[in-house]
Amino acid sequence: MVGTAVRARTLQRRLEQLVDVTWPSSPLPETARAVYLKAAASSDWPGLIALAKQQRRDARSALGPITRLQEKVRGTHRDIATHADDLLAGWVRPDRRADWPQVRAQLVATLKPQTGSAKAEALADDFGATTARAVKSRMEKPVADLDEFLANSAEQWRAALVGARLAEAIAALNTRRPRPLVPGPFGDDIVSPLTAELNDRLTQLCDTIGSGDRDAIRTNARSLADWARGTTLDDTVRRAVDLSVARRDVASRWTLGPAAQAAGELIRSLILAQAIGLTVEGAALLGGDNLDRWRAASALPLPNELGPGQDVTLAQLKSNPATFDGHDVVVSGVVGQVTIKHVRGKVLSTASLLDEDGLSLTVGIEHIKLDSGGLDECAYATVAGRYVADDPVFNHTPILRVGRHSYEDEGEHSFLAAATHLTRWVVTPVPHGLRYASSWERGLSGANNQLRYGTWLPFERRL
Repeated sequence: MVGTAVRARTLQRRLEQLVDVTWPSSPLPETARAVYLKAAASSDWPGLIALAKQQRRDARSALGPITRLQEKVRGTHRDIATHADDLLAGWVRPDRRADWPQVRAQLVATLKPQTGSAKAEALADDFGATTARAVKSRMEKPVADLDEFLANSAEQWRAALVGARLAEAIAALNTRRPRPLVPGPFGDDIVSPLTAELNDRLTQLCDTIGSGDRDAIRTNARSLADWARGTTLDDTVRRAVDLSVARRDVASRWTLGPAAQAAGELIRSLILAQAIGLTVEGAALLGGDNLDRWRAASALPLPNELGPGQDVTLAQLKSNPATFDGHDVVVSGVVGQVTIKHVRGKVLSTASLLDEDGLSLTVGIEHIKLDSGGLDECAYATVAGRYVADDPVFNHTPILRVGRHSYEDEGEHSFLAAATHLTRWVVTPVPHGLRYASSWERGLSGANNQLRYGTWLPFERRL
C-alpha cells in the first residue's frame, strides 16, 4: 500500500511538471518559408544573411527547451506505463458500486442545466461504464498529445535551422569574390575528397546506429551535422562560385560543367547531411519508433541512383529516336531557356538541354516548375527520365519526360533514399523528387529559386 502511494505521488509530480512549464513557440512552415521570400526575390543578399542568422539563433534557442520537455514527457509516459496498472488494480466500475444510484442522480442533476436531460443521462451512463483500461487511456492520451506536439515543434525548428544554413549558402554564392581556377585535369578540386569524406562519415553513422548505443549515436550525429556546415560548406560554396563565374565564358560551359555539377550536388548533400544529423540526434535522445526507423535504414547500402536508364548522348537520341522511344535514359548538357506554360489549367514546364556540338533536346514535366530547385538557364545538369519520340502533350515533339524519385520505395534499398524520406519535413534538397543533378548558379534565379519559390520545404505538412 505504501509503494502504491509513492508511485501515485511520483506520477502526480510528473504531470504537474508538464503543466507548470513555458511552452516554446513553433514556427509555422509558411512563416519559416516567408522569412526569406522578400530578400530572395529582390537579391538583397546582406538582408538575407541577417534574416538567416536571426532564424538560426531563434532555432538554436528553441530546440534546447523543447528537447528537455520531450524528455519529461517521455518520462511521464514511462511512469504511466509502469505504475498505472498497479494504481488501478482495485478499480471498480462506478455503475457497479453500491452507491451508484445516488451518485448517478447527483451527476444528472448537476449536468442537466447545462446539457439538457437526455444528454445529462447519457453522460452519467458513460461515466458509470468507465473501466480501468479507459482510465489508463485517459491518462495516456494528453501525454501522447503533448509528445506529438513537441515532436512536430522540434521538427519545424530543425527545418528553420537547416533553411537558415541554406539561405546563408545561397547568399554566399552570390556575394563571394571568384578566384581564378587552377589549370590542369584536377586543378584545385576539393569536391572529390569532401564527397569521399561525407560518404565515410555517413557510413560511420550507419554503423553507430546499428550498434544501438544511443549516446554514441547522438555524438556521431552531432559531429556529422557540425562537419557538414561551417568550413566544409563554405569551401564547397566557394568552389561553386569560382566555377559559376568561370563558366560565363561560353567555351567553358561544357568543359567545366561536370565539375560545377559535382559542386552543386555536394552542397545539396551537405544540407541533407545537416538534416540527417539533427534528426538522428533527436531520435537517439528519445528512442522509440523514430530510432527504429533509422536503425532499419542504417543496414542498407549507402548510395541512391539518379535514376534507371542508359547514359546516352544527344547525338545518339537524335540519330536513333525509335531505338530509345519509351525507354528510360540519362542525358547531360547545358540548360537552355526554361519555359513555363499554363495550358487548360495545367502547368507544362520545359527546358532545352544543349551539348557542345549545338544539338538540343527538350526536357519537360507536367504540373511542376522545372526551375523551382535551381535547374535554370546556363546550369549544367544531368537529367534522368523517359524519352518519348512523339509526345502529344508537348505538341508532338521529342521530349525527355523528367522522372521523379519515390524516396519511400527507394528507401527499401538505399540509406540515402530512406534518409531523404525521413527528413522530408526538415528539408527537400531537390523539390518534388525530380530526377536531376545540377550545378549551383549565381543570380536571382539559379540556386536562389529554392528560396524564391519556397521549395526547400514541402508545401503540405503533417498536422
